[in-house]
Amino acid sequence: MAKKVPATLFWSGEDRQYIWQKEGNTEKRERLSAQEHVFRLLDEDTSFSFQGQQGHLTLLKETRVRGGDGYWYAYRRQGKRVVKKYAGRPIDLTIVRLEELALAMQAETIQSEPAQPSHLSPSQHPQPAPSTLLQQAPLLLPKLHPPRPTASLLSRERLLARLDDGISRKLTLVLSPAGFGKTTLVSDWIAARHAREVSSQPVAWIALDANENDPIRFWHYLLVACQTFQPNLGESILPVLRAAGQPPFPRLSLETILTGLLNDLACMPGRGILVLEDYHVIQRSDIHQAMSFFLEHQPTNLHLILMTRSEPPLPLAQLRAHDELVELGAPHLRFTQEETRAFLRQALPFPFEETLLDQLQRRTEGWITGLRLLTLALRGYESFSAWEMEQRLAQISGSQRHILDYLVAEVLASQAEPMQTFLLQTTGLVRLTGSLCDTVTGRDDSTFLLEQIERANLFLLPLDESGTWYRYHALFAEAMQHEARRRLGGASLLATQSRASRWYEQHDLLSDAVEAALRARELTRAAALMTRIVESQPLLHHQELHTFLRWLRQFPEEILRESPTLSETYAMALLFTTQQRTFALKPQFEKYLQMAEHRLRALGDLPRLGEGLTLHALLSGHVNDHATAIRCAREALKMLPDEERFWRSLALDMLGIAALVAGRMTEARQIMHESWKLNPVPFEKSDARRSGSLIQQSYLALGVGHLEQAALLLRQVLDLVVDNLTDRGTALLGLSTLSYEWNRLSEAEQYIQQAYALHAETRNEWLWLQSATLLARVLYARGEHTQAQDVLQHLSPALAQPRYSREIELWLAHFALASGDLVTAQRRFAGQQTITQDETPLDIMHEQEQLLAARLLIAQGEERKVHQALSILACWRAEAQSQARLRSEVEVLLLMTRAYERLRRRQEAKEVLKEALTLAQTAGYQRLFLDEGAEMAALLKGMVSEVRAPLQVAYLRTLLRGFPTVQLSPTPASGDDVLEPLSPQERRVLGLLVAGRTNPEIARELVVSLNTVKTQVKSIYRKLDIGSRHEASEVVRRLGLL
Repeated sequence: MAKKVPATLFWSGEDRQYIWQKEGNTEKRERLSAQEHVFRLLDEDTSFSFQGQQGHLTLLKETRVRGGDGYWYAYRRQGKRVVKKYAGRPIDLTIVRLEELALAMQAETIQSEPAQPSHLSPSQHPQPAPSTLLQQAPLLLPKLHPPRPTASLLSRERLLARLDDGISRKLTLVLSPAGFGKTTLVSDWIAARHAREVSSQPVAWIALDANENDPIRFWHYLLVACQTFQPNLGESILPVLRAAGQPPFPRLSLETILTGLLNDLACMPGRGILVLEDYHVIQRSDIHQAMSFFLEHQPTNLHLILMTRSEPPLPLAQLRAHDELVELGAPHLRFTQEETRAFLRQALPFPFEETLLDQLQRRTEGWITGLRLLTLALRGYESFSAWEMEQRLAQISGSQRHILDYLVAEVLASQAEPMQTFLLQTTGLVRLTGSLCDTVTGRDDSTFLLEQIERANLFLLPLDESGTWYRYHALFAEAMQHEARRRLGGASLLATQSRASRWYEQHDLLSDAVEAALRARELTRAAALMTRIVESQPLLHHQELHTFLRWLRQFPEEILRESPTLSETYAMALLFTTQQRTFALKPQFEKYLQMAEHRLRALGDLPRLGEGLTLHALLSGHVNDHATAIRCAREALKMLPDEERFWRSLALDMLGIAALVAGRMTEARQIMHESWKLNPVPFEKSDARRSGSLIQQSYLALGVGHLEQAALLLRQVLDLVVDNLTDRGTALLGLSTLSYEWNRLSEAEQYIQQAYALHAETRNEWLWLQSATLLARVLYARGEHTQAQDVLQHLSPALAQPRYSREIELWLAHFALASGDLVTAQRRFAGQQTITQDETPLDIMHEQEQLLAARLLIAQGEERKVHQALSILACWRAEAQSQARLRSEVEVLLLMTRAYERLRRRQEAKEVLKEALTLAQTAGYQRLFLDEGAEMAALLKGMVSEVRAPLQVAYLRTLLRGFPTVQLSPTPASGDDVLEPLSPQERRVLGLLVAGRTNPEIARELVVSLNTVKTQVKSIYRKLDIGSRHEASEVVRRLGLL
């Protein structure tokens, strides 16, 4: 392995790119994006070095005994041995694949070496540092610090031992109602472990609150907290996390992000403990699902502790079954009578009668917060007799809520008046610091008072080592707020929140300022603050849309009508916070878009209105309302100035997509070219942008009949996207369409089933409809006619758009006509025409309806009606030619062939059919002919004696073999009549071959790898039965192949 390699592919942290460099040539470098294939750079190389973000590898190519491109293997040294892993075929060598290999092999290295324990104290462990993540969405760092351990009066060895026992499992669940000491127990356990030097495992701690019910925000916090284990952990995941919540691209599943985080955690040195406090505040099902995935794949060097008041919807039963869970519930946490006795002896300055102890234990049931409050309330009653004390305790009765309210009132009464006022004024603050409390209370000694409260054990928890930030115990704060409303009045508490909001604003904590303003019911001010947040960066770049949506739902419509920014944000948040983007969402988000547009028109702000209309087009496109998307995009382009390149490009994108869906290929190509020139986002910096571009190009290629090119582009999409479910489903649908056209029915069905599975998550009605209709066509082609009709009939009631119902009826009429049931076909077609359609019907849909009308006329057989059909077909052939729709033109020609045959104009029928064969051969269409049934089989069989060109003969025989009832004459033993057709790409390679180009020159010309060219040359040689370039030139000349 000491052998030098001719090239190196390495990650440049300075350039934030991958760079390919040949040995000895430092001047010539090639930069690559993470999704690019490496094989195109290899030429004749059989080895290279990879120095990626996840580790270093050496790649060697091993040739196959039977020839071919060979296979690549990755090597990595582990101590004295070398580990080898299969990397794949040349085409498999993407940078993503190499990083995966480096990560997997590095993880094996770490697992094979004994962990080296660290001897850092808790204070020496690296703390979460502000990363690039914080620049995108500021996080409150005190939430990421464990509370300082309290000066506990009671050691609970039985519980500490139970927590020790859990460290070897995946999860420790501390589950109890409020006030049972969950936070105190875990923080004391962490401190005790470090004090005993049992372990120096670093601890990542997150104090969750309701604001973390935003998936992006939640995982931001968790990722930054985990940087406690290793300062740069998860840095490579941050761009993906940002993209996950960034419209206009479809929201990504979090599994890819979590996979990267879990991989980083698995590779970190040593072990770590992750603590999530107050997990019960998390209500979102998508966060619970992601946490379930995290738990399922949690690495062995990480232990998770969840503290919660209610059982979370996580796979706890599975964890119990595998002995991966330790649970501490209220029965474990409540004080036993012995612990209550020991606690009271240390907490009270006077003895406690045993009878009173029994009574107290029955009343409080070992509830720790109640006992702590009781000791505070009883201070000053040392002179009471046992009887007087018993009378006092008799007042403590009822539920914990009543006991709590009573004891808090007693604790407050025992404080001096200034301290009482301070506690009541500050109890509504989520977190406290001296400066904030000074602003809220009007005092200048809040820092001193906070220190006093902490020393007095009045349920104030420090959040950092410096004692700068604190928070009240949640249960104590809740009861104090009840008391504050009673004593100070609601108006005073609202004023407190108002002052807090202004303090947050002055300290650039705008999110906290909005929250406090909402609690103060200052909705106009909250709206102004939120507008500042939204306008701080382009609207489509915001991530925390779940948080925005929660805020916006608190504003009355009067405020939203006056603020185009907020009403547009509301519309965007409604759509992009759900995976289920169905047509039914349209009235919801359109209401707020129209509010914004009305206000902007009133203000006369046309450029800003152009942005709003572009957003309207974008959101409409996402629910497949292409008519509205077209109208809004066209209007937007009239208003957007030339310098607004991003918004103009987005509007053009929507028009291009609409043109594609409508089948206007020439128009789509022109629009897309203009959009790509305008868009300032390079493809290599945005997977979502690149994926969208590849899909547009592939469907354009599909529409104009370049099927091989479409297949290549669609496979690139599948390689590029994993969690972008909409793009993945669209690519699978395209591949299934191609497989159907090539008569590979089983393959088509497999792709369809995969696309169907994605529908369950995305609820994309267009994807659902197209998958269902294609599945029905596959079933019908197999002869499963009833099943094909059932698929469509069950689908129709579930779709919201009338256009979709028209399309279903169209296919049901097709099936009826193909089965010979003309009456049913005519009835369904007539019914289909009565269904309301879009105000701008799609050209391709209108074409299919008109072609079905022509089919029905031909099927009736009357000369007048057949001539009428030919008139319709002539119009649509011209339309197909003008828009470069090759498939449409071939279908029209096949129907014209049948029409001429009905009129007994057989020579014209043969000429038109021959033209159809010539056009269809280049793309390899088969189902177009096969779906026409036995009549077309007979017509094609009659063409065998008419066709002379070898490739066309071979294509014709392939078609005839696809008909179940056609018997072919034996294949001639020799001759060019049975040459296997060349694909369009092979024809291009053949042309360059006979022109004298070398293989490397062909690779550069066609922008493919050298290995790909070699593979295609071998395929050409096999199909033409030749062995050299000279023979290729002779065959081309003799047969006129080019």
